[in-house]
Amino acid sequence: MQVKVQGEPSLYKVAAADVFSFPEKCFHIAEHINLPQPSAKSIQAAKAAGLPPMIIFHIQLPTYSVSRLCVCVCVCVQHARA
Repeated sequence: MQVKVQGEPSLYKVAAADVFSFPEKCFHIAEHINLPQPSAKSIQAAKAAGLPPMIIFHIQLPTYSVSRLCVCVCVCVQHARA
């Protein structure tokens, strides 16, 4: 019989989630949004763990026709262990 053990706390926490609409593909969403500033403790903890202090998930969903409109979903997570 296997016993499930409690996992460690998550490495990152969600800092923001947004949906944007652009007239064409957006290849670098971070150039178009204001990013939250990670705390100094978060940056130090991320460096100590060898991880980036922030990760941005950029998902593009075309609303066809392919060459015209694209909806972008942006999820920004910050390192949570401090």
